[in-house]
Amino acid sequence: MKIAVIQLTKMGDLLQSVPLLKKLKLKYPAAEITLIHSELFHETAQKLPVDELMPVNLDRLFLKNGDGYRVVANEYSAEVVQTLKNFDLIVNLNSSSALRELLGNLTERKICGFYGNDEWSNNWLNFNLAFIKSRNFSTINLVDIFSNIIAGKNPGNFSTNDKSENKTVVIQLGSRSKKRQYPLALCADIADKLIDKGYSVKLTGSVEERVLVARFMEMVRNPYQITDYVGKTSISELFKIIESSGHLITTDTGTMHIAAHLKIPVTAIFTGPAYPFETLGYSSAVRAFIPDRNKYRCYPCQEETECPYNFGCQHSISPCAIVKSILGDVETLKFYRTDYDEIGQFLIPNATEKKSESEVLSYLNRIFALKEFCSVDKQIIYYFPDNDNLTKVTKSLITDLSRELKIMNFLSEKGENIWDKKDSFHYILPLMYMQKLAPNSNLPDKYRLFLMNIDEIINK
Repeated sequence: MKIAVIQLTKMGDLLQSVPLLKKLKLKYPAAEITLIHSELFHETAQKLPVDELMPVNLDRLFLKNGDGYRVVANEYSAEVVQTLKNFDLIVNLNSSSALRELLGNLTERKICGFYGNDEWSNNWLNFNLAFIKSRNFSTINLVDIFSNIIAGKNPGNFSTNDKSENKTVVIQLGSRSKKRQYPLALCADIADKLIDKGYSVKLTGSVEERVLVARFMEMVRNPYQITDYVGKTSISELFKIIESSGHLITTDTGTMHIAAHLKIPVTAIFTGPAYPFETLGYSSAVRAFIPDRNKYRCYPCQEETECPYNFGCQHSISPCAIVKSILGDVETLKFYRTDYDEIGQFLIPNATEKKSESEVLSYLNRIFALKEFCSVDKQIIYYFPDNDNLTKVTKSLITDLSRELKIMNFLSEKGENIWDKKDSFHYILPLMYMQKLAPNSNLPDKYRLFLMNIDEIINK
């Protein structure tokens, strides 16, 4: 059996595909697995558990077409399509519309994933895509969205490397956008505090982030005690630097996924549109600090929107808290740590906090996914063992959900388009998107019935 996995995006996405690749190898031990990837990230792809690599030139394969891309009609694209016809199973991990066009030439092949013809993976993706407009109602990591495209048990193995005696900390200065960036002055404060505690500090980043280094060095007290690798390493060299360190401090970056892949402890700072429930590094050695959601209700925001609050959420995460995390003084710190269930990784707060309606509903959505896709019944208390204010929040949530469902049913009975009244809905917006994505599937109906019985589900 020959299997092709298509992952044409960046380094972090390649590393986030590893659990899927391991799952395929477990499910089809005799299969030959080929990873089709961008040639720009061939060095990263070489580190992944596959049998063959097929690097492609995206500039020769796709052409910009308005807001998206289309397949170029040339000899190169014809060769790629012909090669894909040699595979028995194709797993596509990219949602670009250009892949729809490319895979349209392969209807006789079994295709799982985006634009596929496999019922299981289509239902799984439709469920997850329904939360794109309501991101704070989902708890499913992109790694698990990828790995559960293939039905069956996930491979697990969440062990970590003991780095408690290693006093080298790597700080990734940059991020891919200003809204995700942790302020340089706060990074400098962290570096100074760690050096005072006897740690050595190394800086990593891309060539484009060299501009940050000079400003950072002017802010720290002891620049001569900091080793600068920003823009100076290959991918393989970056892997070695991370592997030899005791800890990584970073925002939502590809370097975070390298550290998680290598099982190196990570303290990750998520602000702006970066949301750890979606993209946190996949490891039990990763911690995520996020803004206070009761104070910054706009979090997580959208990538393309302007920030009206002068990036206040970025300044809300204290350098002292980050340093305490490195030192292991975490008892009262407010961050999220990782745990695992049958779907995969989920996040739980380190310190007891009052629950919000959105947070409770997000885990009810996860319970639905466990029941529907894993045939597992979980109770809400599994995710909220401290039970702080859960009863009060539950009653309020049930009231809000009941109101929205009644409005939805009323409009449907009158034959009105509920999308014309979408401002009347908040909590059941994912249900509406699910119906739009899969009108002929029974998944939306099951989800609606699940929500209608929410009182019984929470209190059973």
